[in-house]
Amino acid sequence: MEKIKWHAKNLFKLIKDKLKEKEIFFFGEVHGTKEIPLILSLFFEFIDYPYNLALEIPSDYQERINNYLKSGDENVVYNCLFFKNSEESDGRNSQEYINLIKKIYLLNKNKINKIKILCVDISLDTMISSQNERESIIAGNLLKAAKFKKLFVVIGNVHAYKNIFTYENNNIYTVAYLLRKEKVLSISLLPTKGEFYNLGLRQMKSYKPQNKEGYDLVYDLGRVTPCSFRK
Repeated sequence: MEKIKWHAKNLFKLIKDKLKEKEIFFFGEVHGTKEIPLILSLFFEFIDYPYNLALEIPSDYQERINNYLKSGDENVVYNCLFFKNSEESDGRNSQEYINLIKKIYLLNKNKINKIKILCVDISLDTMISSQNERESIIAGNLLKAAKFKKLFVVIGNVHAYKNIFTYENNNIYTVAYLLRKEKVLSISLLPTKGEFYNLGLRQMKSYKPQNKEGYDLVYDLGRVTPCSFRK
């Protein structure tokens, strides 16, 4: 836990001077680690600006998240289908992410200007013809949200990449690329060792990080471990 605390404090120090000038802060992640949600849970304790938090959760679950932040009834989250299904999970619905959501509820107890958690991924019913369409919808959701407060966005590393991303000879116009003219800071939270869970247990050596030039900061997390799921 001391390592987690150190990372949270160090991460805050690295972006502290950017808090005034930037409006949208991307935390690009490798889904399915235990450490990243834990670090962010402690990181948000240091932020004294009014802000909202956007998560890569389908917009279908926005009402449930709102209800939890109002009531504090954990069953509202635990009974949410998104967090119940771990068999085909990429790690975005882990126990550690539930704990991050719970941490925001606790932080709100001492805030007049409450933090909202925004579910910005496409609806489960949305039919898209390409990855670029998904990127565009998420970017639009974030742009609307950023009009009201500073916005921290926890999202997959590819979405947070500020240049055009090429995959299998296809150009992906990422969320961060589409918002590049806004006051954006993009940070890649990049593990370099260990394991993560994304549709199964994976080794970090099989993960190919993107070109560092696509981010304002690449933060080396070192070794990580796979996320856990509520039984």
